[in-house]
Amino acid sequence: MTDYSLHFYDSPGGQDRSWADAVKYSFVAAGYNPTSNREMRKMKVEDRVWVRWTLSTARRRSSEAAGYVARGIVVREPAPVARAVIVDNEGNDVPFVDARHNMYGHYGSQSDADYSTRPGDEWAEWIAAVRWENVLDVKDRLVHSVVPKPSVSTGALTRPEDVAVLLDRLPVVLDADDRLEWNKGTPLVTTRAHKLAKRGGDNSESEQAAVAAVTDWYEEQGAMVTPLPNDDGLGYDLDVIHDGEHLLVEVKGRADGIPAAELENSQWAHVEASNPAWRLAVVTHSTSAPFVQVWTAKQVAEFSHEVTRRRVSCVE
Repeated sequence: MTDYSLHFYDSPGGQDRSWADAVKYSFVAAGYNPTSNREMRKMKVEDRVWVRWTLSTARRRSSEAAGYVARGIVVREPAPVARAVIVDNEGNDVPFVDARHNMYGHYGSQSDADYSTRPGDEWAEWIAAVRWENVLDVKDRLVHSVVPKPSVSTGALTRPEDVAVLLDRLPVVLDADDRLEWNKGTPLVTTRAHKLAKRGGDNSESEQAAVAAVTDWYEEQGAMVTPLPNDDGLGYDLDVIHDGEHLLVEVKGRADGIPAAELENSQWAHVEASNPAWRLAVVTHSTSAPFVQVWTAKQVAEFSHEVTRRRVSCVE
């Protein structure tokens, strides 16, 4: 096993790479020039990658320091976008060019031609499928004062002294059976969601921002939205009248890009009853670049089939 440090340049808003996509669909990306994808082209299956998050240059502010946010194991040989595959939650290979249509970010042109007019794979955007072993909230990233930045700003072999610190600060908390799903764009609803939330992915600030984002989202479609007290035990946060339909919307906010949710008993009751009026709205990056995704009770029940309702609704 070889350890690599890889920079992931995040561009919230969908203009370029999205860290939310990488977490959800289990991959890392780099490229468009030989320097940026040089180390990725050397990676082999079973190598370990330590991901350093940073905002893309156009969006970066002086206060947005880069830092390590994740560790993963390479599970498929890296390849240019046109030939790359990622792995679904049943272990099947899926062409990246097919999966990317469900993604928030942008990876290569729709014709699969490289942005650059220069020929050769070294000028392409490269993708490597990974199995995540730990993912931190971006705000909890390990900045330079904790782990010094690599000698180059693209990718490099991880220094032995840094590996020792990273193994301690980013221990394995997600195994192969509990890794984040990409299948059909559904969010992860398992007890793992609570463990991720405890590290900062779900808090009152992100919840409040999420409610505001979902309210705006519905109102922009001409709906009438009425917020409800968050301690009423009804199992939903918003009463929505939309196109003559009465909806009961439960909102979950994430400060990070992981589309996960932990459902309480009152909320899960709507799922059990297949309540046609109930909706689950998950807002990722709720405090920075809100992205709203909405599912019906039936859909929530379908993508949580591997977890009993009791485990979904309890807090470990």
